[in-house]
Amino acid sequence: MVIYFKNRKARNHLLKRGVVYTLRSYLRRTGRDWMTNKRGNKRVCNVEVSLIRVVSKDSLEELREYVPLSGFSSLEEWIRSFLELYNTLPDTLYLYRVVKVGECR
Repeated sequence: MVIYFKNRKARNHLLKRGVVYTLRSYLRRTGRDWMTNKRGNKRVCNVEVSLIRVVSKDSLEELREYVPLSGFSSLEEWIRSFLELYNTLPDTLYLYRVVKVGECR
């Protein structure tokens, strides 16, 4: 199952630094996978996906320590980006670490 990085900042962070922390509104499969920027596009690179923690929308401050590896300059920017994609903040968020495996296109 592919993981999509529609946000350019997060995607570029992964490609340049080899790791990114990403928020999702759903529990997804972990382990070896591949990433692209949108549905129907080709594989950009292989990745390893790990669930780091489950976060309540009432405790978003817990995410602050992950901001430096999120691709965003602040927690507020990260949350705004999430809201641009999902239009709402669910009661539960899932924080994943995505690590690039091998070379990318």
